[in-house]
Amino acid sequence: MSDSLTITETKTDGLDRQFTVEYPVAYKQQRFQSILMKEAKKADIKGFRKGKVPPRMIEQRYGDALKDLVQEELLDEVMQALRQDHAVTPISPPSVDRQTTDSAETLVVDIVVAPANTDQYLEGMAFTRYTIVPTDEDIDAELTKMASYLGEESPVTEEGAVVALGDVVNVKTSATYLGADDLDADDANKDKDSATKDEEEADAPRDHAPGMLRAMSRDDWRIHTGNNQLLAAAFEESLVGKQIGTTETITLADFSDERLPDYWKEAKPMQVVIEIIGHSTFAPAALDDALAARLGQPDFDGLKAVITQSITAEKNKASSQFYRQQVLDAVIARADFAPPERAVQAEFMSIWHDVSHARDEGKLDPEDANKDEQALQDQYKAIALRRVVSSYALFAIAEKHLSVPTREEIE
Repeated sequence: MSDSLTITETKTDGLDRQFTVEYPVAYKQQRFQSILMKEAKKADIKGFRKGKVPPRMIEQRYGDALKDLVQEELLDEVMQALRQDHAVTPISPPSVDRQTTDSAETLVVDIVVAPANTDQYLEGMAFTRYTIVPTDEDIDAELTKMASYLGEESPVTEEGAVVALGDVVNVKTSATYLGADDLDADDANKDKDSATKDEEEADAPRDHAPGMLRAMSRDDWRIHTGNNQLLAAAFEESLVGKQIGTTETITLADFSDERLPDYWKEAKPMQVVIEIIGHSTFAPAALDDALAARLGQPDFDGLKAVITQSITAEKNKASSQFYRQQVLDAVIARADFAPPERAVQAEFMSIWHDVSHARDEGKLDPEDANKDEQALQDQYKAIALRRVVSSYALFAIAEKHLSVPTREEIE
């Protein structure tokens, strides 16, 4: 730190610190002139040889930007001095109030510092981390799924043949809403530009109804019966026992399939006319070296090894998350500091914005749906506090145990 800087701690309140930094105006001017000369030597301006641009011209063109750069460098110097000479680790950008006289400049620097004594957060911790190994049943189920995806279809030509569960059918469908406010498939295909514009101007929620009808109205829809296919799951088994040319009319009212976007849960009942226009039997691919080759593996054992690795990685995501949660819970339980209330409040307001929006849209988590506002606020204030405490504690641990490069090292 330069001898020109005088730093005095003026306030301590929990993790809040305030420092006053004083330095002569001449010191700041010296730094400005130093930067100005460096830029003049590097400047390439038309009409001047590189490095021969007069410093006065650089100041005229870039003076404000260079003054800002001086302020940034001075603040960097102050923060470095606080780390080295006052043993504080800032946890967020400082708030700076600048006061200038003819001869000196004073900075009032307010910062939040990282908690000290972080060794106690980790001392004596011991956790068991489990590795989950997939069973033979898990591997066989994944292989069966692959064999189903890569199976072969054979068109049925026998007259009078009916669809069996597991066969593939091609259908033509047309959907309409039930009730007085019907919207048919033709309406769904009309240009929606003007309607969309009106909705945006009125800040209205998007109307998904036309898109839902389009999703259920198709000219050639391939359905693998018995395969729990998205959207078709509600009626695919009703095709079993029918022949090509058969037309069925069904009513769909249950759109609770968790694979569907949330807005489908509010879909109105539909009437769907289904015409079978194609029928094929389906044979899954054989579980052999030929299947492995199609999937880029040298042999069937190699394919099983890849599947085993994939399932192991997927299953252990949950185990890793559980392990991380144990560590986080232990760190929070040992934290012995109170974060600034404004930081907790800011985090709470961010959370509450999302919760309020979800509540207004009727999309609160089921466990929150019946709670009154005060109970919800208390719950999410506690979550906000937990988040801030954990972030501060983990930041302090990282600062102590990880090497963070300085600006000079980066440059």
